[in-house]
Parts: sequence; C-alpha cells; structure tokens
Amino acid sequence: MTVFRFAIDERSFQLTGLPADQVAPAIKALIDLLREVTNAGHRVCFDPDMFTMPIWGGLSFYELFTAGTVGLSVEDQIAATTYFATIVRWDDVNGPAPAALDVSVSGGPMETSGTLAWAHTRASLKLSAAACISCAATRPLGLNDVQLIGGGLEKIWFVNDMAGVRNFFRDLLSVHAGAPADLELLASDAFPELAFVNGSFAGIKSMSRGLPQIAPDIVRHLGALSDYGQAVFQAAWIDAEASFGARGVSLSDENGKTKQNKVARKERAREIDGQEILFWWHTKIEPDRDRIHFNPDRVPGGGKILIGIFCRHLTN
Repeated sequence: MTVFRFAIDERSFQLTGLPADQVAPAIKALIDLLREVTNAGHRVCFDPDMFTMPIWGGLSFYELFTAGTVGLSVEDQIAATTYFATIVRWDDVNGPAPAALDVSVSGGPMETSGTLAWAHTRASLKLSAAACISCAATRPLGLNDVQLIGGGLEKIWFVNDMAGVRNFFRDLLSVHAGAPADLELLASDAFPELAFVNGSFAGIKSMSRGLPQIAPDIVRHLGALSDYGQAVFQAAWIDAEASFGARGVSLSDENGKTKQNKVARKERAREIDGQEILFWWHTKIEPDRDRIHFNPDRVPGGGKILIGIFCRHLTN
C-alpha cells in the first residue's frame, strides 16, 4: 500500500492577516517543500478548499500568481502547477477515513479541515503516520496536539522545511520503531547525510536493550552524525570528540593498541564495492556498551559518513 506521508494544511494558508511582502515567501516555502518531499518519493494529499477559498486579499491560491500584488512570478506559478499536479485529494487516499472534519490545534479554536482530520486518523498507523505541511507564519510548527471534535486527541507533526521533515521521521523512529527493519525503512529520510552498510541494522539486536527502549538513543546519535558530521569531519578530526561531546554525544576513534589487534580489526572491517572499509570511529550510547561504528573518510571529499556496525561492544 502506498504510504501518504504528508497533507497540506490548507487552513494555515489563509494568509489574510499577513503583510503583502510576507505572502510570496509563505507560498514559495510551500512550493519548495513540495518539491523536496515529492523528489524524495513521498506522496502528498490536499483538500480542494486549498484552491477555492480566498487566502489573501480576496484572492484564491492561483489568483495570487496573476494578480501582480504579492511578488509571485510566472516561474513560481509553473513550479506550483508542476508539484500540485502530483498530489491527490485526501478523501481519495486508501485507508482509515475521519468520522468528522472539525479539529482544534493546540487548544485553539475549532477549524473545519479535511486534511487535519485525515492526519489525525493516520496517527493511529504509527510508523505510517502523516505530517501536515503548514505555513510557519500562521501555525505553530513541530509536534502539536490535535483534537478531533467528538473524537480523541493525537499528536501530529506540522512542518515547513526539510529540517522539520527530518525531525518528523526521527520522532516516528524514536516512538514507534520495533524492529531493525523499521529503522532501515526510514533511515534515508531521518538521516539524509548518512549512508548505511547493507545489513548493518541487524546488529541492533545485540545491543543491551530492546529496540523500543534504545531507539531514542540510536536516533539521537545518528541525528547528530547526520546534522553535524559534515562540518566536524571536514575540519580537524582531533576536535571531533569535543564537538560532539558539546552536543551530548560521546564518540571516539579506537586507540593504537586496538588498531594493532588482528581480531579487533577483523570485527571492524567490511568489504564495500571490493574495498575494505574499517570502522574504527564509534559513538558510545553507554560508557561501556552499545556502539555505533562509522567511517568518516569520505567526508573531506564531499561524501557521507558511512555507518557500518551497530553492536553491544567489539574487541578492544
């Protein structure tokens, strides 16, 4: 079944209260994020109200591009048309449908929104839950409580850029990952600056806690490597421990004694594309156990940090 990961939060794009010079940036941010998530292979749904309701100055969404009052260009219109052509109505998506369309976000006033109600219903699907693409100027971003009127309360992500998208996927993994395959499924979305050796996630089973318990720590460590690894390992590697330590992640290279140990070397070696890669560097979830071994050799040339081994501990 195709997983629809995102829904456009049409009510957040009612921009009547915004100054004219803030309207185009809000619309361009929407187009940019649609481009990013669709290019990443994700499906998006919408509510038809997005295109029929007035959203600013009495103008509908597409009328904004031709009115000449907010600074949107023909190129912006072409981009919007291109990416909106790939999305579908929320009520044409297979799966659970909402029983009602009235919702409240973070204790706010009631809104009638098909997409928010749809996202509320999808929250029960856990790893297959959806986030809402929202306007940062009108909607609080991040994880928000959404109350379905006459129904229950669910926490739903509201995102406006790729940083928010990454945090959405990381939260899904922290809360709902139950097996290594779950991490593998969403790793490229949650940690886009990392590459993973085939089969590496299986090593999580050897760690000292089950995945539901240790997943938040794994996500935190991988998130730090993805977010900061490029900058840290393009600089002086001697500063890496301090740089990551300041961000709450302990890591180190192996010492000379361990590197001279043939058993230790074999445990840390993986053959990739006919080349032996050694995973001496590792993060330490606990001081004495639970390691994520990685190789940063490709970073200075513009490549990604390579994640090779998850384990409880290897030979010193």
